[in-house]
Amino acid sequence: MVGPGSSKKAIYAALFGNLGIAISKLIAALFTGSASMWAETYLSFSDTFNQVLLLVGIRTSKKHVTERHPFGYGEEQFFWSFIVATLIFGISGILSLEQGLGSILGSESHRFENVSISYLISAISLYSKLMHYELLLDYLRMQ
Repeated sequence: MVGPGSSKKAIYAALFGNLGIAISKLIAALFTGSASMWAETYLSFSDTFNQVLLLVGIRTSKKHVTERHPFGYGEEQFFWSFIVATLIFGISGILSLEQGLGSILGSESHRFENVSISYLISAISLYSKLMHYELLLDYLRMQ
């Protein structure tokens, strides 16, 4: 049986994994200037921040019943999950779209510089994501 803190552990693992990926993509974006790497950076930092919001949701959902909230705060976790989904679509999507359109419609010429850095970071990110999915599958099998 899965312990009560196991979902929190999974979120912490995803938080630190996503933070590492985000920082590596930021470094690659700075070195390459690639619009797609910038978009990936936005998405990865958004994923990292989303884990923080999920932890906030878990923490606040454990508050005790009060006179103002007679049914408790248990459903607050779902509110923060909704905020997470909105942030992924809203902030990351808009920033990625802005970066992509600015790159396509901009007057400067496009050169591929340090492409191997982008490929390396993308491969590392893919590997890390696959490890996250493997951990998730293990977690679901234990339930």
